[in-house]
Amino acid sequence: MACSNVSASEDVMTFADYMRRHPELWANPLFWTSHHMELMGCQFQHVYDVSSMQDIHEDSPRKRQKRQKCHEKPSDEEWLARSFSIPGKLEAITNILLSKGSVFNKSSKGPSFYFADRDVHQPLYTVFSRRKQPDQGVCQDPLPLIGYLNYTTVIGPRTHQFLPRSKGGGVDYPLTPLGKKKYARVIPKEWKEDPYFVFVLLSIAQLQEDRLKELKSISHLSRLLVASPFDRESIHLYQAHITSDFLRMLDKPTSTRFQKDFPTIEHREISFKPYETLRQRILDELSVANMPPHLSNRHDNISNKNVKRAHEQKDKGRFKRTRSS
Repeated sequence: MACSNVSASEDVMTFADYMRRHPELWANPLFWTSHHMELMGCQFQHVYDVSSMQDIHEDSPRKRQKRQKCHEKPSDEEWLARSFSIPGKLEAITNILLSKGSVFNKSSKGPSFYFADRDVHQPLYTVFSRRKQPDQGVCQDPLPLIGYLNYTTVIGPRTHQFLPRSKGGGVDYPLTPLGKKKYARVIPKEWKEDPYFVFVLLSIAQLQEDRLKELKSISHLSRLLVASPFDRESIHLYQAHITSDFLRMLDKPTSTRFQKDFPTIEHREISFKPYETLRQRILDELSVANMPPHLSNRHDNISNKNVKRAHEQKDKGRFKRTRSS
């Protein structure tokens, strides 16, 4: 999808002014479409990853039959690929990302997406934090976070919004013809380009911004792993470089100039097969070596003490702000 053309007059207006001109931007994140993406100048870029697609047939039916005969429990990698259970997939990816040799050491519930200092939407996802590396010197930034989202938790709530309401306040099944028509308007033509992913990436970037306020970072690498019931062949990795200026625009829309250059969202697929190498391929993809150089060589005057102090403030600020009704 192409970026939108924003007029010269829009270059000097605040983000609040721009939203008044385009009130559809106030829509529930579950209802965002390609039209909203175009208004924000946002696009997906699909990257073909040769390393994750090679030798995908190594995990042969013979190997699976052998495991079944021996009554072996499916590996985390196989469970991640084949299970339809939301908790089961989460347990599998958690075991993979927190395994020995990983740079991650803890997981937590993903935070809400904030707009104008208010909690406006809570995505159902998990955040994994990176442990500090032995070679991380005083001139390096703390490493980014990684989110994990099961796409089923997007499909369900989105569908629920269009179910008819009963007199008692509950919902009735199935969708009415009118509900189906409205639902069809917000379903992405290609699930891999669901605008909802934008809000999760922004939520991750907002969390990093809050944790690193004293470092005054100018950009955050926001990353999200997505498992989908529509794809049993691959897990999907989305990433975007989101600037602090853009996050400031979301925090202070009435006083911050509208920025038309939304970061491009890079998307790649990591093949589940061969299962034997999936764990290492995922960890390699998320490793320090694959991070852009500018994320490891800024802030020459920042000390480790400042890094520690910034992390100690993670429970302050944004996540104690008011919640919208």
